[in-house]
Amino acid sequence: DYRTLLRKVARLPLLRRLIGVQLELPLSAAAIATLLSSPHLTGLRELDLRPVRFDPETVETVLAWPGCSRLRSLSLRSHREAPGVISRLTASDNLHDLEDLSIHAARLVRRDLAALSHAPHLPALRKLDLGHNQIDNEGFGALLEGSLLGQIEELNLPGNRIGDKSAWIGAD
Repeated sequence: DYRTLLRKVARLPLLRRLIGVQLELPLSAAAIATLLSSPHLTGLRELDLRPVRFDPETVETVLAWPGCSRLRSLSLRSHREAPGVISRLTASDNLHDLEDLSIHAARLVRRDLAALSHAPHLPALRKLDLGHNQIDNEGFGALLEGSLLGQIEELNLPGNRIGDKSAWIGAD
């Protein structure tokens, strides 16, 4: 079972050397909490959870982790809309040192992009990757509304519908 294995891994002192973790397993929030409970992950700066289900429970698990405030890079993927998750993520003051945020395939809607564009607790964010989120022109407009893009040095939006003529149908 993954949780038993992750408990053993979490006890390994060699985890102190890690600055990044990329999980290639579709783990539950409870399994992630087991790994993040390690007292040895003090040097972790990059957390890639793309194979993990991106839902409110997973986000709460990451935000509750004491090492969250030390993260410089966070990668997430959903494969479905996750209402309220982006708002919770961007409202957290635990990500103040985050420089790189990647949210893939989360089907971000206008509300999510507006929350992201007005995020008050992401002052260090410089790289934003929102690939494959079905962002249309209206959603992109919401992203432009806030001050966040003024600090971004690298913006990646591949696989979205920005500029797609079908996205303009019904737009004012």
